[in-house]
Amino acid sequence: MPIKHPWRVIVLVAAAAAFNSIRVELPGDTHFLLGVLVYMPLVLTLPTHWGVLAAGAALAVTVHRFGQPFALLLGMAEALWLGIGLRRTGRSAVLLDALFWLLVGVPLVFAFCLGTADQPAVIAGLSAANYVLNHTIAVSLAALVLRHSDLGGWLVGRVSRRARMREVVFHLVIVLSLVPLVLLALGTSALLRGYYRQENQQVLTQTARRVAQQMDIFFENHEAVLRSMAGQLNRGGVDAQALLEETQRAHPEFITMLLTDAAGTIRQASPARMLDTVRATSVADRDYFVHARDRRDSYISPVFRGRGFGRDTIVAISAPFFDAAGQFAGVVEGSLEVERFAQQIIGLDRHSGVDLILCDRTGRVIRADAATGAVSLGRISDLPHGAIWQNPENGVEFDLDAGRGKSRYVVFGARSPGNGVVVFAQRLALAGLQGAAPIFVYFAFLAAGICLTAFWVSHLARRRMAKPLEEFARNASRQAAMRTVEPIPDQSADATVEIAMVFSAFNQLAIQLQGTYAMLRQQNRELDARVADRTRELEQARQHAEAASRSKSDFLAITSHEIRTPLNAIISLSEAVAEKASDPQSVDQLRLIRNSGNRLLNVVNDLLDLSRAEAGRLELHAAPFELGGLVREVGALFQLRARDLGVGLRLEVEPALPLWLRADGPRLQQVLINLMGNALKFTKTGEVVLHVAAGVATAGRLRLRFAVIDTGPGISSDEQARLFQPYVQLPGAAASSVPGTGLGLSISRRLVTLFGGELGVRSEVGRGSEFFFTFEAELTEAPAPAEAAPAAAPVQALRVLAVDDNEANQEVLRVLLEAQCGRLEIVGSAAAALEWAQRETFDLALIDLEMPETDGFTVARAMRAPGSKARGCRLVAISAHAEDEMWARCAEAGFDGYLAKPIDRKRLADVLQNRAAPSR
Repeated sequence: MPIKHPWRVIVLVAAAAAFNSIRVELPGDTHFLLGVLVYMPLVLTLPTHWGVLAAGAALAVTVHRFGQPFALLLGMAEALWLGIGLRRTGRSAVLLDALFWLLVGVPLVFAFCLGTADQPAVIAGLSAANYVLNHTIAVSLAALVLRHSDLGGWLVGRVSRRARMREVVFHLVIVLSLVPLVLLALGTSALLRGYYRQENQQVLTQTARRVAQQMDIFFENHEAVLRSMAGQLNRGGVDAQALLEETQRAHPEFITMLLTDAAGTIRQASPARMLDTVRATSVADRDYFVHARDRRDSYISPVFRGRGFGRDTIVAISAPFFDAAGQFAGVVEGSLEVERFAQQIIGLDRHSGVDLILCDRTGRVIRADAATGAVSLGRISDLPHGAIWQNPENGVEFDLDAGRGKSRYVVFGARSPGNGVVVFAQRLALAGLQGAAPIFVYFAFLAAGICLTAFWVSHLARRRMAKPLEEFARNASRQAAMRTVEPIPDQSADATVEIAMVFSAFNQLAIQLQGTYAMLRQQNRELDARVADRTRELEQARQHAEAASRSKSDFLAITSHEIRTPLNAIISLSEAVAEKASDPQSVDQLRLIRNSGNRLLNVVNDLLDLSRAEAGRLELHAAPFELGGLVREVGALFQLRARDLGVGLRLEVEPALPLWLRADGPRLQQVLINLMGNALKFTKTGEVVLHVAAGVATAGRLRLRFAVIDTGPGISSDEQARLFQPYVQLPGAAASSVPGTGLGLSISRRLVTLFGGELGVRSEVGRGSEFFFTFEAELTEAPAPAEAAPAAAPVQALRVLAVDDNEANQEVLRVLLEAQCGRLEIVGSAAAALEWAQRETFDLALIDLEMPETDGFTVARAMRAPGSKARGCRLVAISAHAEDEMWARCAEAGFDGYLAKPIDRKRLADVLQNRAAPSR
């Protein structure tokens, strides 16, 4: 897993390593590592392997500093423990770290100190306490900082979760308990440092002084022996050889004894066996001879290595003797072997663990214990002890590598006032803590007391603060989930006053809310009752409105039917009579009747369309149509009127427009007819243009734009605002030769909206008007030619049965059909029609749908029934209702075609020729 901010981590690790290089010494030759405080947040935030690497990199400097890798390995083990524990258990880092030191860390420290480092148990305890305190403080501070700061996000981009109160209290208590622990540790450290320094000084100084005194006594005694011998020689009459041998037997510390003459030549020696070897040998150049002769007094020499007179380094004591005239006669000398007399002196009174170095007055080492690192006859100035040579009682501390790593030693000395011998006593600095057990016990009890107090305070805070609030939050969440509110019982009797106030305030609020909710429920019940009453009223009003709407629709349908029925006779008979009339005036009058009937028919159609639109029943029926043909039909409808008005009529269709589209062609034609009719109505001079343009075709669809442009008087902005409202007519419309109902534009706009477009207008007074709209139509191919219909009987040979209960309609059918059919039977009831259908065979039956007693649907079903003789007859419905309203029922009943009243003669001809296709 990559680290989000590697450079930040590297900088923090480098800072930790730098801090670990700073020496912060504690008693027991232990060190407080400041870098642990710096890298521990990385251990708690980074993935486990990266955390272990960060700890190792930060602690690498301790290998050189301490001379061993124990601190490095222990820190990496702690990082591994924390990383695995945090990811797998989710426990607090402080608790995990405490478990690590209890189970792993402290045993490892003791094993290392007692085994590998060979340190006393007291020192091992100090080291363990230092490690535990150092790392526990670091983990506690890191956990607290990460919990209450954005350090984790700054390091690895991790969003910290909101802390729980018990966690906050726990961390704060731990940190606050660490403060007195740190102060206690610092105080104890200072106390122990002073204690072991004083203890070391006392033990070592006393030891050095005692050894120095023993040296003085030893040398003084042996010097007195030689003086006594010299006195006896001064008096004369003494056997010198016997005196030497007797004295050596009495004082075996002398390894050899010599007697010289005034010239320094050896005359006598003891033991006697060496006399032949050294007789006549001159010692005139030796210090003990020269100083005794010149000073005329006894002399103790510095240490030197004997030349054949001993096996080791020796110290010579000499005393001069004189003849009867008082002249220098020679020297009597005794040699002391350093190792022999040193063992004798040192072994008298020596403190355990103290190592000694004996130096003569010139600074040469007389004798040294092996642990001191000094060599016999070496110079004390080459050792750290040389720093206190002049004042040996001042003492000095120094580091010495004794084979198991560097250790701190302390040394104090004492100078012999008699012979100038200096005794240095040294031992491990930590040996001064051997008697500090009571201090450790005191520290341990205090630390344990602080820790127990901290955990007790944490538990108390959890019980008195966190736990009641958590219980409160759980109850509040439960009530929120259940959408209820009720008082929460305070089950914690020892909770704090503030928390009790929270419970009390919530419970008071809950009681008030319960009352409020009860009042609201009552009001809601009352409101529901009022709403129910109002709903019933509205439902009744809706039912009344629907009933009124149905009544209006029924009224319009009945009215339309009742108007279309006489219009059928008016229009059809006027056309038929006009064809036979020869008087021009009669022809004009009949044409006026026909045109008036057509205008009345248009009014009925507009009313029906408006009624459908208001009821939401105005629908489009898409079917393939040829755009050019549709536009040309619209132009042809108005060509004669435009010529009569003296107004130009122009059709502009882009050549690139496709021939065939799929949409509701008749409704599109109705919109264009309305717009063209309005344009011609108000245009007195100039022209009217129908312009059709196309946009870009996408996904098989084409956007079309239709515009009707005239050069009429124009429309003001105020009039444009109400132009598309039903029954609104502009000034001048009433004076038009073709007055309208004011419904055309309103219906056209509704139809354009159904097409998915919007009908708009641009006009200026005096400059004409432009009505335009756009919509998308589906591109399609020209339909395949219809298969040839079976050969039908010639029109003149058709046998036609017509049924209609209205005498006027019967006459219309007679006028329209009798000249075009071979045989025509017209009846006035359904029963008569069924009787004729069973009696004879007919090619075509024209059936009125609305007849008393039995309607046309029943007649059709009977004629299509199995076994009926009229099953092969073509059935065409006749009705004053619009075809799109009735065709579904007609098709279900078995009709093959539909003729709307008033009957269009061209449509009737198509029916007779079997070319008419009903709308679907």
